[in-house]
Formats: sequence, structure tokens, C-alpha cells
Amino acid sequence: IVLTGSNANYNWTSHSDLDVHLLLNNEACEDCQTPELEDCIQAKKILWNDRHEINIYGIPVEIYATTRHEELVKDSGTYSLQHYHWIAQPQRKELSLDSASVIAKSQMIMAEIDQAIDSKTNDEQDLQEILDKIAQMRQSGLDSFGEFSVENLTFKVLRTNGYLDKIKGYFKQVQDHSLSLG
Repeated sequence: IVLTGSNANYNWTSHSDLDVHLLLNNEACEDCQTPELEDCIQAKKILWNDRHEINIYGIPVEIYATTRHEELVKDSGTYSLQHYHWIAQPQRKELSLDSASVIAKSQMIMAEIDQAIDSKTNDEQDLQEILDKIAQMRQSGLDSFGEFSVENLTFKVLRTNGYLDKIKGYFKQVQDHSLSLG
């Protein structure tokens, strides 16, 4: 059980949460090394975080479960909550942020979300593609350049400005409507 993310680094802000990762050891079980297990873990994480509002001294906590083979964020501080020691100590870094690219990318995705909602689209596949694109963009940035990648910072701008909640809420509304009768 580890603490990671911006609050385990030098890049926290007033919007930062605490990222608590549960690293599952599935290597001892051959039947446990499947994409279906990863899907189940992700579904449970989403349900847990949607149903619970855990705080530590007023800071929101996001629980995230993963298998041990999945790597944590590049260049991220990681603290063991079980053994009370740093697995990877955070390092202060000189940053050169490409804020123009973050702003441009954020505005483009916000416009895409607004357009999808304003058009009153009921195409679940189109909405899922927007959500998938955002998730893949963020993961690509984290994998390649870490916490300060243009892609991760864009994700944080979308989240802080309510656009992730906006598109997820609209997607849920479209899904609920398609599953309803009358």
C-alpha cells in the first residue's frame, strides 16, 4: 500500500488529492494474470471512489488498485504506508512547462466536450471515444514524461474546470436514457 502522486512530490497544489495505490501481487497465481482481472480491479476502483469520500486531514483520498507489474508514475515519489519508508524519494526538479501547449490542448478538448453536449448527441460510442481519448492521452504523457507532461497537465485542467465530470455526467445521462422505456 503506497502513497504517490503530487502530494508525495514537490508538485502539489490546493487541488491535489492523496493517491493511495494498492499493489496486488498476482504473480503467484497464473489464472490471476488476465486482462479480465485488470478490468475487474478498475471497475471496483471506480465504484469505490464514486461511493466514498475519504479524507485525510481534509485532503481527498483516491484509492487505486493495480497489479504489481504495472509501473507507478515515472519520476514520482512513492511512500510505503505499510513499512513507513520511501520506496522512491521525491526529487526537486527545475521545470520547463509548456503552458501554451497545455492551454491549447485543454481548450481543444473542452470545445469537443461542449460541442458533443450542445449537439445533444445520443451516440454512446462517440462519447466513449472522447473519454477514451482523454484517458489514453493522460496515460501516454505519464508514461513518457511523467507528472509534468503536457498531457497530464491537460487532464488536470479538464478535471479542475469540471469538464471530466461534465462529459461523464452527460454520458451517464445518455446511457440511462437508452436503457429506459417510455
